[in-house]
Amino acid sequence: MILRHFMRHVKDQNWLAVGLEVLVVIVGIFLGMQVTNWNDARKQDSRALAFETRLRSNLLDDAVGLEERLVYWEQAAEYGEQALLWLEEGNREGRSDAELVVAFYQASNLWRFAPNSSTFDELRSAGELGMIRDAALREDINNYHAIIGSRRSDILYDFVPQYRYVIRGLIPYQVGREIHEKCQDENPTDQSLKTCKPDISVGNAAEILQELRADPEVKKTLRYWINSARIGIDLARLDMASARKLAARLKVGDTQ
Repeated sequence: MILRHFMRHVKDQNWLAVGLEVLVVIVGIFLGMQVTNWNDARKQDSRALAFETRLRSNLLDDAVGLEERLVYWEQAAEYGEQALLWLEEGNREGRSDAELVVAFYQASNLWRFAPNSSTFDELRSAGELGMIRDAALREDINNYHAIIGSRRSDILYDFVPQYRYVIRGLIPYQVGREIHEKCQDENPTDQSLKTCKPDISVGNAAEILQELRADPEVKKTLRYWINSARIGIDLARLDMASARKLAARLKVGDTQ
């Protein structure tokens, strides 16, 4: 229809009408492109918001996971300090032989931590980190994952100390099982250490302590482990705070 009108105006040499027809076509094309661009931008904003919401959720997962583990790691470190105090100074602070055996064993416990980097890894692998629209925030999130990833092998997150191998090789298997069953709570998503009274005979506990004191590897590896654990706990607190701050900066993803 438009083309027929256009050709008739050309044939009639009605140049004003021809100009108007051309203008209408140009405006129509322009408006169509604007609508397309607007729709594309809206879709891009929607995708960015979805990714930022997921990133925020991942960071909050990290913060909660670290908070839970810090309680556990603090308990394990305190048990280690109790055992080390007895080894180095003979000070048992009123603890029985059985309680000291428990302290040696509990100090070897681990609860690994792996950051939830699923969304960040997805964006990075797809070359779409630009979906984090704030450039400064994007850089800070990238640095957070680089730092927390570097901690995996050398502090508490995914580090198995030599002390664990030494102590669990010296404490009799049945005693270790007794402590594990009565002094720890475990489920697929949570762990905790608890005050307990395992069934360890007085004579057996005394023999175990004597063997632990006689082995130089116990004191040496325990010292190293407790020092490392305390450093790891301090760093974990920093990581937890960083995760929470970054999540707060991604408040655009908060649907509440």
